[in-house]
Amino acid sequence: MVACDHKVVGLLSIADEVKPETADAIASLKSLGVGNITMLTGDNARVAQAVAAQIGVDEFRAELMPQDKQSAIQEMKNEGKTVAMVGDGINDAPALALADVGIVMGGTGSDIAIEAADVTLMDGNLSRLVEFVQMSRKVLRRIKLNIFFSIIYNAIGLTLAMLGHLTPVMAVIFQEAGCVTVVLSSTLLLWAKVPGPKLRHAPALKGTT
Repeated sequence: MVACDHKVVGLLSIADEVKPETADAIASLKSLGVGNITMLTGDNARVAQAVAAQIGVDEFRAELMPQDKQSAIQEMKNEGKTVAMVGDGINDAPALALADVGIVMGGTGSDIAIEAADVTLMDGNLSRLVEFVQMSRKVLRRIKLNIFFSIIYNAIGLTLAMLGHLTPVMAVIFQEAGCVTVVLSSTLLLWAKVPGPKLRHAPALKGTT
């Protein structure tokens, strides 16, 4: 309230500014196939509704206590969903610990939240979450490829052994060749790049009266 001579002459409302990259990160996560993005917040419903509309989440739940966020995560898991929780504060710690994958934004995260999470992103920029998902999928594909290489080497080695053509020296070569192939294949991830979200300037959240 703003008063002059003991009379109310105005009302000021202040709200956190939404980072410009947030809406782009949400859109990129949806394009990657994330089925549902829900915002869990302790803010009041009006502010939560305004922010949810701006950043493009599927739904939101407002005025939540830490145990409410934890209950929301449990409810999603009971529905058979695989849940990733992203947070940074002490209030998020219980939900981060309960989620299938707890991700804390390390740039702004509290020590308790970092301890409770499975993954710590050392940047408060939400676009790093998109890069994390993309890189995780690259790693998973590489793991499957390495398993394929191992099966091929073993299949060839067993076939040669059954035919009586596999000498001890060749067996060692096959064994080491399989290990070297897997190591080299995994090393390629060091040069892997992810495109990340294409950021554009988004309007900041305005205060409401």
